Amino acid sequence: MSGDDAMTPAVTRAPACAPSTQEWAVAVFSSRERSDVLEATVRAALRACAGHATIIDVLVNGNAELARDVRARLDRDAEPRNAKLRVWFIALADKAHAFNEYIHCLWPGGAIAYLIDGYARPAPSAFDAIARALAADAFPLAATGVPTAGRSARALRASMVGEGGIHGNLYALRGSVIDAMRSEGCRLPLGLYRTDPLVGAWLAFGLDPAQHEWDLRRIKVVAEANWQFDPLSMWRAADLATQARRWLRQRQGEVENRAIQDFLAVRRLHPRALPTTIGELVMSWVGADRARARRFFLRHPLSYLRLDAVRRSRDWSPAGIAPRLVTGRE
Repeated sequence: MSGDDAMTPAVTRAPACAPSTQEWAVAVFSSRERSDVLEATVRAALRACAGHATIIDVLVNGNAELARDVRARLDRDAEPRNAKLRVWFIALADKAHAFNEYIHCLWPGGAIAYLIDGYARPAPSAFDAIARALAADAFPLAATGVPTAGRSARALRASMVGEGGIHGNLYALRGSVIDAMRSEGCRLPLGLYRTDPLVGAWLAFGLDPAQHEWDLRRIKVVAEANWQFDPLSMWRAADLATQARRWLRQRQGEVENRAIQDFLAVRRLHPRALPTTIGELVMSWVGADRARARRFFLRHPLSYLRLDAVRRSRDWSPAGIAPRLVTGRE
């Protein structure tokens, strides 16, 4: 039995909430951002949804102080007439769990749900550009923006426009797709680092690899949907530490991608069958095809060093705690 198996609880999920009739929904995922950075992202999202009935949910995982601070900052102004703001504290410090909670409990309904990272400020026209693209083409299940800032933005933008893909800083799901994810029991494994590529893979397979072939046209790339962020600086110690953590997690992401490829593209299993944790998923891949796993780690020795981190025991029990709505009175 792996360490993950030993420590994985029987997680009690919060009950799914009945969707309302909102036009749009926005989910902002955050954990480590400064409160002023997160506030700027939320205010940018408010501008981007102007004129549309919207509920914006700010999901702060594992950082109660940040949740309180950003709630206080947002309470300084009157709530806009077209949008409702909700700030949630999620006890488990894990983005995959926050995604699951949003999809299965907190999503308020609506034709489109926009998912953005806590440091990515959407352009004022970004949401409308995505909405127009989805209205013009009924085939895609989702749509994604493309980056314009950062050292690799130009190359990544060209690749996405030419070949397809998804970018986790800003993408959107049709409400009907979220309904399907809920009814089909699609959940991300806890501890997953690269959450958005797995969601993108679900979409490319039409949520069921056994029934559908891979087709990236199911994710509409919208070149006009952009965002801004403040890049990390090599002159700030905190930013250097963040860069180091990202580099290590990216090595973990390489291992995750192999396990996900095996699960969806090779074994053609349904997302509902994904293990509860990423450790269980990775070790099921390693155990099922040790020769291929060994060859992969020989080619990527730094990723092998992250295998222990993926397998390491962790207390997942906070996943059983329901999200808590943070109010201005706290």
